[in-house]
Amino acid sequence: MENSHVIVLKTDIESEHMLRPLSSLFENHKSIGDWSVDLEDRDKVLRVVATTQLNELAVIRLLAKNGFQAEDLMPEN
Repeated sequence: MENSHVIVLKTDIESEHMLRPLSSLFENHKSIGDWSVDLEDRDKVLRVVATTQLNELAVIRLLAKNGFQAEDLMPEN
């Protein structure tokens, strides 16, 4: 994906079952190229490869609209 960056968020995604609704949401989003959730990590880290048009806040809002909580793991100083 050209002009892309990685968004890293802490989430409340606890299981594979919770990933199902995200799969269609993210895979049909034009600005998201790839994504994954590390369910083994204590922060349930979501990594999203997105175009530069999509920022952390937009992903957090998208998750919130779908019943998930997320926060930036790499805040800018």
